[in-house]
Amino acid sequence: MRRACRWWIAAGSVAAGTVLVPWTAGAVTSNVIGDDGAPVPVTAGLVIRNMDAKVIFSLAPHEGLITAAVIGPDGVTPAASPLTCTSYTGPRGVDYRGNGVYTVVVQSFLPNDHNCTAVAGAQIVRYSVSASVALSPPAGRIRIRRPGSFSTRVVNVPIALNPGALAYEVRYARGGAIGPDGAIAGASSEGFVDRAKSVVPLRLTRPGRWVIVARAKGYSTSGQFFTPWSAPAVIRAVAPFDLDRVSFPDSRGPSYQLRGQIKERSARGSVSISIAPGRKGKFRSLGRAKIRRNGVFVKRFTVRQPGAYRVRYRFAGSATTAKGQVVKRIRISRQVFFG
Repeated sequence: MRRACRWWIAAGSVAAGTVLVPWTAGAVTSNVIGDDGAPVPVTAGLVIRNMDAKVIFSLAPHEGLITAAVIGPDGVTPAASPLTCTSYTGPRGVDYRGNGVYTVVVQSFLPNDHNCTAVAGAQIVRYSVSASVALSPPAGRIRIRRPGSFSTRVVNVPIALNPGALAYEVRYARGGAIGPDGAIAGASSEGFVDRAKSVVPLRLTRPGRWVIVARAKGYSTSGQFFTPWSAPAVIRAVAPFDLDRVSFPDSRGPSYQLRGQIKERSARGSVSISIAPGRKGKFRSLGRAKIRRNGVFVKRFTVRQPGAYRVRYRFAGSATTAKGQVVKRIRISRQVFFG
């Protein structure tokens, strides 16, 4: 009389054994612990994401010994240490050997067959692993620092983690291009996942188009195996519009010349300049000043009445610099002084 053998694939590994045998109806029944921790019947087409699966065998009382094996997606290499002619039914860890179909084979023997010489029942069961990582870049253009600061700010990129992943690899590069394997071609920097917050904190040192990719690593006793690289996430980073300094090379009035230096030297376009008397006076336009290649702009203007003034600098934005405005105070007597 054949014995029944039940087993479960939980988030973990499986038994070993390398000989595949034909299916015998009723010899084995099985469930798998899915990604949410709940049991799921192992049926044709079952797909899980768990990268740290475990198989657990359950035997009825007075049943004989078993032999079991798990074969990786290549159809040849064992993905777990073998169970050979044993009554052990504890969890067996399955190595993650990449996405694909994993084959679990269980053979059962009669209670008095202590040498496991004749198979009483057998079953071949297959399930697929489809692990992945996904990045969600922030929408719009992201400022790399706050106005007036030289320190770059942290940009948190949300990441969808995969159940059972041992570790994660994140690479990013300014102006990065994606190679045939999905990785960034050429030099790149390494990022690190904050698992508690499911984000990748990055410091983007310069404006531009930043490309980020990530993948998950699974546990394996024989080599390193990763999920495919995620679809690339793109961050369009810009610097804020702010000024390093404003000086007055020609400060003798009533015709004055100002020279402004934008912190982001790559800014292009022009700056609109206006002036207003006192703290609440109405602004009047002084015109536009074209930005030179090094982020410098120069403007000559005329003011005949001494006193305190506010000068407003407005910028419409460019590929590397955000839209913004800066207001600075000056005092005009016979010469210009900063107030």
